[in-house]
Amino acid sequence: MSQAKNYIELLQKREPELFPQPLKSSSLTDTDIADIEKGLGYALPEDYSEFLQSCQMPKELTVIIGFCGDAYAASFSETYSKEAKGYIPVPDDDIAVFTELEWHNITAEDGEEFLKILKEEQYPDNDNEAIPALLKAGFLKIAEFDGYIIYLDLVQGCLYSIYHEELHEMSIVDGVDNTNIEEVREYMENNTPLCNNFGDFLQVVCTGKILNENDGSLCDPEELQDIGEEYEGSSEFFENPSGEMFFGIPRESFEKGFKLVPKETGMSIEETIEFMAELMNISKEQCREVYDKLKGSK
Repeated sequence: MSQAKNYIELLQKREPELFPQPLKSSSLTDTDIADIEKGLGYALPEDYSEFLQSCQMPKELTVIIGFCGDAYAASFSETYSKEAKGYIPVPDDDIAVFTELEWHNITAEDGEEFLKILKEEQYPDNDNEAIPALLKAGFLKIAEFDGYIIYLDLVQGCLYSIYHEELHEMSIVDGVDNTNIEEVREYMENNTPLCNNFGDFLQVVCTGKILNENDGSLCDPEELQDIGEEYEGSSEFFENPSGEMFFGIPRESFEKGFKLVPKETGMSIEETIEFMAELMNISKEQCREVYDKLKGSK
């Protein structure tokens, strides 16, 4: 049995309501995988290919995922509680936060059908905001959470998460030609990967592993206490771990603001820069300079 199938069966045991029908084996063969790769123009990462050949997945799944670290975990004001069956304010002593993730899957009988569904669902003709160059550049949309879209990079095998406003404003804010495959790929690669590979993503969504954003490692929920004790009272971890300052303000304050403000308010990137400049008592040009530096350093 493949590792991917092991993870999926574990998810079925943990969350049986997600699978109204018994799991069936995938009908995709090695020949179908070759057809998909030919149609996309990229070889599929081995762990993703194994996943596609493991089981016929439900088209849409809503799963709960957990983060700990200095990015998403630090920017979320609410966390999902299974006990409350909804979102609650993040407790002061919590190391991790939890959120709902919409996991998109394709069930097809063969490679040709897979490609047809993929292109229709990811970039429909009636979607004026679609960016077909993403798929052409080798980025496969597989999930969404809190306004962020998760893409599997078929070239490097890692996964990126991009806030939807940031994605659609890449041409305005960053000067990226979103019809140019090379420019789109360079833009995506300038971001920090969310997961190192698809296998790690499967563990996060299927097994309940917590994703540590600081180093990309995975940990069990019971290990969070050890993490909390390791960093308890450490200003280096919670306040300014990098020690880098911009205009007298810690780098982490900017990073959290650029993530949190658009997500919580729906502001565009330009509006976020203007808002943060006023909040931090710096000029809009200075805030723009910091934003550009942070984008370029990823």
